[in-house]
Amino acid sequence: MREEAERGLAPRYPGERGLTMSNESTGSRRERLTLAADGLLLTAGAFGVFAGASFVLVSVAGGVPLGEDPARALTAPLQFISWLLTVIGFALGPIVTWLLYRRRFTWRAVLGGVFGSWAGGLVVWAIAMLVAGVTFLVKAVTGSEYGGAIGMLVLIVLAVIMLIAWLVVDAVRDLSASRRAHVGLDVGRLVTTLGVLAFGAGTGYVMQTSGNADPEAGVFMLMAGILGATAVFAADFAERVFGKPAIAAPVDAPAAGPVDAPAAAPVEAPAAAPVEAPVDSPPNDPSTSDE
Repeated sequence: MREEAERGLAPRYPGERGLTMSNESTGSRRERLTLAADGLLLTAGAFGVFAGASFVLVSVAGGVPLGEDPARALTAPLQFISWLLTVIGFALGPIVTWLLYRRRFTWRAVLGGVFGSWAGGLVVWAIAMLVAGVTFLVKAVTGSEYGGAIGMLVLIVLAVIMLIAWLVVDAVRDLSASRRAHVGLDVGRLVTTLGVLAFGAGTGYVMQTSGNADPEAGVFMLMAGILGATAVFAADFAERVFGKPAIAAPVDAPAAGPVDAPAAAPVEAPAAAPVEAPVDSPPNDPSTSDE
């Protein structure tokens, strides 16, 4: 995979070929948003599966026929078990997402995930305030009491459906390719999508048979998905901001060999000046000597 990444063949994000994952934090903004989207899908799916199991358990243990509202059969032990199953479903979503992205659990990631779950509550509150505001405006203009709320709910559901469809298409394309980049994540996406569809179908069936048209079960699943998305997004943010920076491998200095001293240029001795032998004076000529 490393050689493929260096040659530019490895997938970078869903929509191109797939998503490369590593133990480090994701690099591009699109990859981080994809991580949050998978957190939403996987958490919503896990919550739906465990909430559905809780519904079946309460119905069977309380003697309530399936399809009817089991709220009247809730006792203290069953209520605790139901609450525990839904909490497990919510907590399992971000954990599974983190593992499928091949990420390590560090104290930074855990604290970031906890803070992100709390921040997700603020996001849910902001969405609720937006829906309430739109509902008030629509009621003031048209007189419809629930028209604004229903319209906002339809828009939110359509946005979630488009998001899930994008992830599922990428999963199917990656599984059908000759070189698979993230098979575990693909399977997780498909399984949790089936869980979301099953939960939605079961909720619709109960609403139809019981005559209760309150879609709060679907709203709770969407809320769980938002909390899962903010949890993994904050965990990734904590790893990127507060994680240790990657240290480049030290470059080995070439082994120092013996340093050859530069050969000294031969110093030529100055040429000695020729020494002339003294000329012997001629012997005294007796004829020239003074008499």
